[in-house]
Amino acid sequence: MAPSRLLSSARIARRMGLRWTGARLLYELRRRAGVLERRTPAAGWDRWSLPRVAPSLAAGGLVATLRALPSPLAPAAGGPWPEGEPGDPPPPPPRAPGGGCRPGGRLPPRGGIDVKRFWEPARFPAAYAAARAWRHRGDAGPAEEFWRAVAAFRAANPPNLGPQWMCGQECAIRVLAWTTALFALRDAPGTTGERAAALLETLAAHGDRIEANIGYAVLQKNNHGVNEALGLFTLGSLLPFLAAAPRWEALGRAVLEAEVERQFLGDGSYVQHSVNYHRLVLQSGALGIRVGEAAGRPLSAGFRARIAAGARWLAALVDPATGAAPNHGSNDGGILLRLDGLPFEDHRPAAALAAFAAERRRVYPAGPWDEPGAWLFGREYLDAPPGAGARAELAAAEGGYHTLLGEGTWAFTRCAAHRDRPGQADLTHVDLFALGRPLAADPGTFAYNEPPPWRNGLAGTGVHNAVSVDGLDQMEKGPRFLWLDWTRGRVHRRASDPAGRWALLDMEQDGYRRIGVRCRRALILLGGRHWLVIDDLGGEGERELSAQWLLPGSTLREAAPGEWGIGGPAGPWRLILRTLAAGSGAAPTAARLVRGEEGGVLGWWSTRYLAREAAAGILARVRVRLPARRAA
Repeated sequence: MAPSRLLSSARIARRMGLRWTGARLLYELRRRAGVLERRTPAAGWDRWSLPRVAPSLAAGGLVATLRALPSPLAPAAGGPWPEGEPGDPPPPPPRAPGGGCRPGGRLPPRGGIDVKRFWEPARFPAAYAAARAWRHRGDAGPAEEFWRAVAAFRAANPPNLGPQWMCGQECAIRVLAWTTALFALRDAPGTTGERAAALLETLAAHGDRIEANIGYAVLQKNNHGVNEALGLFTLGSLLPFLAAAPRWEALGRAVLEAEVERQFLGDGSYVQHSVNYHRLVLQSGALGIRVGEAAGRPLSAGFRARIAAGARWLAALVDPATGAAPNHGSNDGGILLRLDGLPFEDHRPAAALAAFAAERRRVYPAGPWDEPGAWLFGREYLDAPPGAGARAELAAAEGGYHTLLGEGTWAFTRCAAHRDRPGQADLTHVDLFALGRPLAADPGTFAYNEPPPWRNGLAGTGVHNAVSVDGLDQMEKGPRFLWLDWTRGRVHRRASDPAGRWALLDMEQDGYRRIGVRCRRALILLGGRHWLVIDDLGGEGERELSAQWLLPGSTLREAAPGEWGIGGPAGPWRLILRTLAAGSGAAPTAARLVRGEEGGVLGWWSTRYLAREAAAGILARVRVRLPARRAA
């Protein structure tokens, strides 16, 4: 191994801890010794034939048995519900590249193609579309398409071979979609005993694959552990005739409880520093609560309390009028329960479902965001009093998340010491919203594995609404998704005027301590409508300071040097940039418009994975002698 890789590995091990490092090494030894391969053999479907995986089940009465099982679904009339967005992912293609891949392996190089292009449709969103079409409209056509897609998947993806088996979380997400469809479509005309038996065999193979590698999922310290445990818990709870059901229920429950306890902080913040992953795991938690209730073996009160706190956190970040939320952190486009027809960017369905599952509390007035609640809780949900949609300011000190609410405008930022693996170098980045829409925004993610510059190219400091010093990121980049020398931030003061004339958040992050620069930022709301962002850079010597303000959906007009008029859906605004340098007063700031730079990452905005659009941005650069102050 090259010295540089050895050094990086040592730094990663030091950061992640001895216990994690030892467990990770043990897993790797077991994988290389072939232990995991023996537990997940590449075999034909007959290894998971129904007589083997469910010896007590009479195949001839399978559909009747399914119809008699307690269901996690309780769909009740309450719409009309919107049908959904056109262009949802189609059923999976016959075969993705890399047919020889094994569980836990890596996809062979295929010209830089992101494997999620093949994983996403194989998450089977078609299962939810079929369920909604059958239950809402009595349309059996999508159900027939779903059953054909399952058969095509089985034919093209033999057990434990190919990229669809590489990742346990992908297997678990399929398990949840297929199980939902199995209960929603159990009385549809196309649901035959033969088809149901084939799906149960496929579910059993997925359960074995998840169980064999769940230790690795837990080592990820993220949503993988939660979702893979939920897959096992769901199979074991809802399909008790499977031979492995008691074991899967017990293992899934134990891991699910432990991971949710570890991954959600007391203030509702989530370990992955990502609004989209936060939403995904809240959906997982809500479904877990419902599965346990349907099976008569509920999850613990502590589990519900963590999901309740996470639901309050998310509701505080969701604009109640539009469902928009900050595009903070990594966003791989993941969404678990597609049981509503609202756009991906609308976070109200998840916030509403999780709050009701955990606390039997409705958050918003009646609307299409209530559909997931109606699916899982039926009349109990719809008969509960609707919420008002009001929200309080967020001051989640443990996770470092803060909002300031003004008059028709609000701001979001994060400043905390990283205790878990960061996804992006973005402490003290600021999102601004106006009229329910993003005014100054986080650029998102776009892609993890596309050719450069799009190999997680929107994770760095320079594309965020934050100050970069000498073109450096706040942290040193490690291999793949890892960062070294995690930033530490702290809030010095949060205060407001009782009369509402001002509110202040004063914070500091040490991302540039390695070059002797101190970074302090104040976010100030004046008169409920005007925002002031002040950056104080301490240290010595000359430094180049740069900052992008990404303003998606806006039109920009330069009114004067350093002053820009902003138009668009978020309303008319004015952006003024100023820099003061030590000993020389005002410093000339070179500010230019950026919009979808060719071959670069500036001026791009991505709210969905593998989708991006050019967005107006202002890039301001200035070379000054420290200490210096910048204001916007």
